[in-house]
Amino acid sequence: MLETEELLQYLTPEGELTYDIGGLLDDKRVLDLYKIMVKTRVIDQKMLSYQRQGRIGFYAPCTGQEAAFVGAAAVLREQDWVFPAYRDLGAALVRGISVESIIDQLLGNSADLSKGRQIPSHFGSRSKNYVIGSSPIATEIPQAVGAAMAAKNIGGRCCSYDFLRRL
Repeated sequence: MLETEELLQYLTPEGELTYDIGGLLDDKRVLDLYKIMVKTRVIDQKMLSYQRQGRIGFYAPCTGQEAAFVGAAAVLREQDWVFPAYRDLGAALVRGISVESIIDQLLGNSADLSKGRQIPSHFGSRSKNYVIGSSPIATEIPQAVGAAMAAKNIGGRCCSYDFLRRL
């Protein structure tokens, strides 16, 4: 018979800490990350609604996955590169990509950085080292490895992080 593990919960739905994280994060950082998770959920719900209304051609929701992407992105440094899949909205927000820029790219409007040449739900930011994701699963893995090898070859110190490695 298999034993079941108890669910480890760090935050209540109200944002209260339920687990002693040993000083790894201060209260302000925990609250900031929680706010990004909530913002991710709100944007996600709105964009899914837009997609179902036909205002966006494609949208891959991330509901229920907010903490995975926010937490993973929170440990990266500014010079590190992110090679996301298409459900990584929370990671984009942690990296500092503005909500306006993300929505412009989702809508493909005149302020879209890619000028409508990208599939909606595939946003990025060169200035934030956030590579545009692609629809086929795991294509970002060789890209992340290539970026890490390039950094190593030029003596740079950066991490290229593929969010699929969380699985």
